[in-house]
Amino acid sequence: MAALNPALTQVLAARRGEINAAVAAARHARAGFDPATFAALVRGPIDACARAVEPARAEAVAAAMVQVALDLVALGIDPIDHGPALATLAAAPRALAAAPQRVAASCLNAAARLRSYGIDPASWFVGMRACGPLAADADAWLAAGIVVAWRCGLACARAGARDALGPMEDALACAAIGLAPGATTRAALVAGFANAWWRPDHVPPGPRIAARLGDFVGFGGAFVRPPRVCAQSGHVLAGDDQRWFALHADAYGAVLIAADPPDSDATTVDPAAFAHPLGVVDATSAAWADHLVAVTTASSHRVIVVAP
Repeated sequence: MAALNPALTQVLAARRGEINAAVAAARHARAGFDPATFAALVRGPIDACARAVEPARAEAVAAAMVQVALDLVALGIDPIDHGPALATLAAAPRALAAAPQRVAASCLNAAARLRSYGIDPASWFVGMRACGPLAADADAWLAAGIVVAWRCGLACARAGARDALGPMEDALACAAIGLAPGATTRAALVAGFANAWWRPDHVPPGPRIAARLGDFVGFGGAFVRPPRVCAQSGHVLAGDDQRWFALHADAYGAVLIAADPPDSDATTVDPAAFAHPLGVVDATSAAWADHLVAVTTASSHRVIVVAP
């Protein structure tokens, strides 16, 4: 078995008592906790992170990463579940060296948020590994993270992604959007945001069904009964009279965000105008706002998102 990074070995020796106590408490609190998972995290992602940075910063990085692992254990979270997230940090040595605790926490939070919207964070890890070597510091790496999250389907991050791209270096901007170095410039990418259905890697097709959102609450969805939609304050809202959500959708994905019920000034449009050309039958409501159209039907708990 390969030896650990010397700086990490030092940190583990200095905090041996604290680590042993945390692992023992976790074993007592949770019958399924396996101490080997903590050891695997140390020998895998944490060691890789300590090796990735300059020797002068290795001890600080190792200490921060060990603390993150201990925090996960204290929260009742099996640390090995977050191994892929922490392993992503080793690809961003400058960001990691500058602010190890900050980027580690942000990485874990990003993965959790993506999962909460039904998005597999594995694609985000891949994108961030491409961005890591190009990020000059923690701020640049975090900005890239917003863009990559949006590209992975987090449509509600669209405005944040546009703002993050603004000051970004061209090479990092290309990596964050999934393009080869030199394929375009950040200025061109920011300009593309004028069309929500634009993607720099292909020409979008014409009107089409872009997504189906929601589903029956009994299947883990959002709605107790088939929902209806309306438009208010530039957003499309969908609800079943018990719960309401704002729809966010663009070329990279679509999500529902919990929202307040609509006011009396909410508007709708004739569903036939959009449903019939797309072959949608039994449409019950439709709404148009900003860059998208949403249609509902009597026979489904899902909201149909139409790219006009």
